[in-house]
Amino acid sequence: MKNLLILIDADFIGGAETNYKYILPILEDNGWNPIFVTNGQKRLNEYFGGQNIRVKVLSSFKSYYSFSVNGRFSVGNLFRNLIAIERNKLALRKIIKAYKPVAIVSNSMISHWLLSLIRGDHSFRKVMHLHDLINRNRVMGLYGIGLDRISKRMDRIIVVSDAVKERLVPGIEAKVTRMFNPVIVNGMGRAIGNGRSLNSLRIGMFARYIPWKGHRDFLRIAAELSDPAFEFVCYGNTDNNETYYGELQNIAESLPNKERIHLHKFSHDVTGEMSKCDLIIHLSNLPEPSGRVLVEANALKIPVYAYEGGGARQLFEELKLAGILVPNGDYRAMIAEIKLFHNKTFVFPTLEEIIPERYVSKFEEVLIG
Repeated sequence: MKNLLILIDADFIGGAETNYKYILPILEDNGWNPIFVTNGQKRLNEYFGGQNIRVKVLSSFKSYYSFSVNGRFSVGNLFRNLIAIERNKLALRKIIKAYKPVAIVSNSMISHWLLSLIRGDHSFRKVMHLHDLINRNRVMGLYGIGLDRISKRMDRIIVVSDAVKERLVPGIEAKVTRMFNPVIVNGMGRAIGNGRSLNSLRIGMFARYIPWKGHRDFLRIAAELSDPAFEFVCYGNTDNNETYYGELQNIAESLPNKERIHLHKFSHDVTGEMSKCDLIIHLSNLPEPSGRVLVEANALKIPVYAYEGGGARQLFEELKLAGILVPNGDYRAMIAEIKLFHNKTFVFPTLEEIIPERYVSKFEEVLIG
């Protein structure tokens, strides 16, 4: 078995971790032993256990702290992270010595930073899987400087879209591979909206509860579409954002159609909840690195209406997604399109190029090619 270390910042389920739901069984069949390395294992075990996937987790790291507090960069947390990084670097060296990995993949910003600090001769490949659109100008350009230094110290870099790739420093193109996130294509969706009349329209949103994901626009749309024909459901991770989630709940409770607006926390069965929707909307008001929900919805034969920006437009153009793009932040344009939904006919893509088997083949080329 080939040991593969997967570094994540915390015992947390986000887009990076969701990728492995699709590919872990295939990796294991191909002779890999994937090992998550983080600061805990409760959420990881719950999530993958809910998918009937066993995972190995090493809870070896000290916890990190958010670089932002109340929307502002925290110098105090920067220094706390510096201390944690040094301790975790020692822990990671011990793990490397014990497991002798073929490759190590970092999946979020502090993990990228940590992996870049493992210097000197080594027999494993260091792979940065970049899921984020880094704001290079943030904190007087420190984010850009940090990204450049990290990138130059990696053996290979995976990016989830060209929009993410464009944030990297020129001159490292040879070690960069673009890979859209994988999906399982099963066509379970209700697939209405193909010219048939509708008695009701169930509109879903699936996004972590953080402000830039656009939940306030979701509620603005729900407020405007208060007719009984419309129902709104939202699912997302609330970790470290309970206050924001509470604010959204209060707004929803104040609306006249509150009984048809449902704000749920994280679901282990995202596919099942998506398949109950007639339309999925994607409202990120900052450029989206890629937009997994866009592809997952179409895999279920459900149209997606999205704000354009970042990797969203690229997914629509290259994968021929079924749905509509509107300008970023233009929720009124979104409302207008939703009102016309029953007049639309949608042709769904096959998505064969990003099924898990093909994804793993490309992933392995990055790890050992």
